[in-house]
Amino acid sequence: MVILIKSVFLVLVILFLLGFLIGTISPKMTQWLVSSVDQNILASSMGALNTILVVSAPMMTAIITTFASINLNLSLYILLGVSLIILVVVSKVALTQRTVS
Repeated sequence: MVILIKSVFLVLVILFLLGFLIGTISPKMTQWLVSSVDQNILASSMGALNTILVVSAPMMTAIITTFASINLNLSLYILLGVSLIILVVVSKVALTQRTVS
């Protein structure tokens, strides 16, 4: 538990790498969405995707700060867990896109 508090720089590096991966995957995901979705529903699909992405940041901030007020270690574990889940999903999407291309 104390390990996570003392390794803030490790968490920052992991979050930086996660942000970098998401930044590189986002254009590819948009390209895939444009090429695979019917043009009649493309605008609503892009709108739904952008809404989910925009809402997720403040929602995660609210959840993490709520847990931090209860137990700081629990909130750090949740943040680390969610970050690792997102990293795995983004990596699988990147590998899938690489094998398709």
